[in-house]
Amino acid sequence: MSRVIIDLHPALEERLAREAARSGLSRDECARTALERGLTRSETMPEGPQDLGALAANQRAPRAVHFEDLLGDFWPEDESADEFIATLRSWRREDSQAAE
Repeated sequence: MSRVIIDLHPALEERLAREAARSGLSRDECARTALERGLTRSETMPEGPQDLGALAANQRAPRAVHFEDLLGDFWPEDESADEFIATLRSWRREDSQAAE
């Protein structure tokens, strides 16, 4: 069996030492077991809400009641999509020229 020596971040080294003491394994055996088993998502990230509604409630996000609430009113209704695209390209050209 080959032996690999790596320097671990101090917090990870401490966690490994605690786990080794808890399990009764040596530090090396504990590290090998952890590597063989692989890290699961629950070990690397805290669990959060399982659905978007719960997440929105936790973050106190405002709710859109109607689809129309999501629509912007920044563009005149009498102008076509082609005019919008042409204007957008013009604005981007102006921005890139100003940046030079």
